[in-house]
Amino acid sequence: MEQYNSPLPHAGSHAKLPPMGTWRVLEHPADLAMEGRGDSPEAAVESLLEGLLVQILGDALPLAEEERTFECEGIDLQECLVSIFNEVLYQVNEKGLALRQPRVTELGERRLSLVARVGHRPPGCAIDQEVKAATYHGLDLAPDPGGTWRIRALFDV
Repeated sequence: MEQYNSPLPHAGSHAKLPPMGTWRVLEHPADLAMEGRGDSPEAAVESLLEGLLVQILGDALPLAEEERTFECEGIDLQECLVSIFNEVLYQVNEKGLALRQPRVTELGERRLSLVARVGHRPPGCAIDQEVKAATYHGLDLAPDPGGTWRIRALFDV
């Protein structure tokens, strides 16, 4: 798909979050390839996470109950990105939670912190697409010539 999508809707409404970035699904023969864009590296990562959550849970997310922080330290930024993406997948797939409004609070060479609204999925809120894990293959966070930032990631489905 070449179309970029707007950020994740607020739970319980069709209103959109303020535009911070966009995301899209890229063509891939077997896995889920995604791209997020934003005005900063943090906004690009947030956009990718918003798109990932829409791919897994669809547009209708339940109301979140609390704000939760997720943190990672690693040998480099790529390890931190894959770890945070996999933590989000664990929370959704294994704990039955729904995350929304992910916001990067720290993005460094070897550290990544993320805050998100978290709540349990209500009964009947099915997973639209099963996503198993984030991979290192093709992972890239880089500036674009126009001054915006782009992140590309590949997920096992």
